[in-house]
Amino acid sequence: MNIYSKLKELREFKLSDLFVKEKIKKFINYEKELAHNPHKLALSVALGIFVGLTIPMGFQTIVAIPLALLLRVNILVVYLATLITNPFTAIFIYASMFKIGESITGNYIPVELIENLLNNFSIKQISQLGKTALENFLVGMTILTFILTPLSYYLVLLYVNRRKILKKKNKNY
Repeated sequence: MNIYSKLKELREFKLSDLFVKEKIKKFINYEKELAHNPHKLALSVALGIFVGLTIPMGFQTIVAIPLALLLRVNILVVYLATLITNPFTAIFIYASMFKIGESITGNYIPVELIENLLNNFSIKQISQLGKTALENFLVGMTILTFILTPLSYYLVLLYVNRRKILKKKNKNY
């Protein structure tokens, strides 16, 4: 199925279809089928990690669900993987993105500049600080995303395939 037929299918979708018993059963069976496909499961996690790291909190679900439908991966797994950034972990993830970017670009923000900004507040100082901080953050986000997305794909694929092998060994005994 190509992308144009999938987009056509999405355009023909009606909200009332969500409450039709046959459509619900079809969707659940489709999701169950995807759960048994290691590649699709790993792709679902990787897509969720990618969206979770690149899209700001609050917009992740809006982006993740249409992408999951478009790529025909497990929607629930994609949604759960986007929760890598949540109110408890976001500060650590965003700080690490900033620090990675800071070490790559070499644009360190001195503590004196922050203290000066707090003491003598001006728009010019904020714009100067903001440009450097944003650059550091975006570089760090790119690096971290390009490392964690494929890594999550291969780790999930490895885990699922190992589980299948262990299940087969246990059945033989």
